[in-house]
Amino acid sequence: MRKGGLIAAFVACAVLFAAFPAQAEIRLEGVRWLASQGLTPARRFEEITVAPLYRGFLKGRVRARVKVRNASPGSAEGILLRYAMSARLLPMGAPASAAERAAWAVPFLVEEKRIPRIGAQQTIEANLELTTLLKLYAARLKRAGYRALELKLQVMVEPHLGEKGDIQLVESVIRVTE
Repeated sequence: MRKGGLIAAFVACAVLFAAFPAQAEIRLEGVRWLASQGLTPARRFEEITVAPLYRGFLKGRVRARVKVRNASPGSAEGILLRYAMSARLLPMGAPASAAERAAWAVPFLVEEKRIPRIGAQQTIEANLELTTLLKLYAARLKRAGYRALELKLQVMVEPHLGEKGDIQLVESVIRVTE
């Protein structure tokens, strides 16, 4: 191959490579629920398996921590996590046998969390603050005569223009204290 042909092939490959943006491989690797013992912001958070919601009152601050991994060879910027929380509801005073027929309500919280940048091959944990809207929702449920049996959090990465593949959704369900 002649020198001119080699340069032309190199330029053509470079143009072709630049025309297709690098695909970010952002993966959600799980959700952990955390709570503090009180409602003051300075409290220390610990991992929980049961939400501190008792008879319509939130007994601590609640957050979820989502593990986000960038599996691509380059850094990723402008990541947007969208999340929703819903509750499985039961009327107050209903017998324990009614719990198996309790229905999931539509989401009461729909929010987003921006992650400015994740480096190549890096994993971070993003905090999703849930306390304020969960506190309001619990009070509204109590006034209506209902209680939450479980809380469900659904988190997804907002897709970007030109990305291909399935939209990844992570779900996590936690029981509520009785």
